[in-house]
Amino acid sequence: MKLYTFVFVILLLMLVIPDIFFYFKLKNNKAKPIYIILHIIGVFFFIAIFSYIKFGLDTARNFRIVVWVMWFYFYFLLIYIPKLIHIFFYILNRLFQHIFKRKTFFFSYFRIFLSVFVVITMLVGAYITPRNFELTKVSVPIPNFPKVLLATKSS
Repeated sequence: MKLYTFVFVILLLMLVIPDIFFYFKLKNNKAKPIYIILHIIGVFFFIAIFSYIKFGLDTARNFRIVVWVMWFYFYFLLIYIPKLIHIFFYILNRLFQHIFKRKTFFFSYFRIFLSVFVVITMLVGAYITPRNFELTKVSVPIPNFPKVLLATKSS
């Protein structure tokens, strides 16, 4: 399994930029140091896993490893997409306040709704949809099909 360097850099930027934003928000709000340390532990965990995938699993061909890596990416996106949504609407709210000189709570409510919707959609897509399938028997008539092959059965 190979993780390309460009994707590796994008994933690290996707990790670092939101967490720098939240680090300064915690620091400006005078949060307890334990919360800041707990927040940074998750970043280092994801950086370590991404580095291991990039440099340690370069030649891995076992399908179980690939499945674990895919689930890891899913959980990473499950955590970081709502963070990016939060930052985007936070900046949009600040721009609105700066341009129109008034406060609004629309962006905060929409940010919460969109984050919850994305998380629920991802969870439904990951856990319910793969188990919700149906098998139907289909017969396709093929003209001039050899009679010898009709006796074979593929399953």
